[in-house]
Amino acid sequence: FGAAADFVIAMVGSIAVALACGCVSWFYFYYLRNTLSPAWEVGSFFIWALVPFYISESLQWSGIVSLVGMGFFMDIYIASPKGKGQAPSPMACCDYVEMGSSDDRSVATGINSIAPISGTSRLQLSSEAQKHIRFIAHVTAQLAESAIFAYLGLFLFSKNYDWDPALISIGIASCLMSRAFMVVLLSQFILLVYRMRGYSTKPQASRIPALSTVSSNVSDNEICHLSKTAAAIRNPRTQTVLVLAGLRGAVSLALVENVPLYN
Repeated sequence: FGAAADFVIAMVGSIAVALACGCVSWFYFYYLRNTLSPAWEVGSFFIWALVPFYISESLQWSGIVSLVGMGFFMDIYIASPKGKGQAPSPMACCDYVEMGSSDDRSVATGINSIAPISGTSRLQLSSEAQKHIRFIAHVTAQLAESAIFAYLGLFLFSKNYDWDPALISIGIASCLMSRAFMVVLLSQFILLVYRMRGYSTKPQASRIPALSTVSSNVSDNEICHLSKTAAAIRNPRTQTVLVLAGLRGAVSLALVENVPLYN
C-alpha cells in the first residue's frame, strides 16, 4: 500500500500544483492585460508554463504531470484558439511572424476547443502574441522531437546493453495490445460521454463535413452531434492509425535511462 499511496499523493499533488499555478497565471494575465506588450505576453506564457514543473520536481512529485496539467489549463483559459470563421490554410502552419503593433485581442471561441467551466471565462491575448506562441511552441516541439530521436539512434549503438530478442518481442507485443485496448476503450468512452450529454440531433453536413466520409459504417440515426475529433475516432481505420502512431518508444527509452537500477 505504500507504493500505491505514494503514487496517489504524487499524482494528486502534481495536478494540484498545476491548477494552482494555472489560477495564479490567469490572474496575472487578467490584471496586466492592458500593460503587457505582445513580447511580454509570449515570454510570460512560457515562463508560467514551466513554473509548476519545477515546483513539483522540488517536492519530489511528477513534474511531467504538472506540466501537462498546466498545458491543458493554459490552452483552455489563456491560449485562445482560432475563431470559427478562421479556416486553416495549407500554409497556416508557417504564417506566424507577421510583426505588427496591433492590440487586437484574439477571438476566444473555437469550434473544436474545450469550453471553460461554467461561470469562468477565457482570457484574450493579443493576436500577435497568439501567433508567436503557436510559432514558438511549434519550433520547440520540432526540436524536442528531433533531439529525442537522435538520442534514440545513438542509444541503439551503445555497447553497455545486452539485447534480448525474447524480451524485445514480448515488450513490442505488450505495447501493441495495451495501446489497442486503451484506444478502443477511450474511443467508446468519448462517444458515451457525448451521448450522455444529450447530443442526439443529427448535424448538418456544412457543420461537420467529415461525418460523411468518416462514419460510413454507422447508420444515420446513430450519428450524434459530435466534434470532428469525436466523429473521426468512430472509424476503425482511425483507431488503427492511433494504435500504430503512438508506438514511438523514444520517450519511454529516455525515461528508462533515468531509472536508478541496472538492467
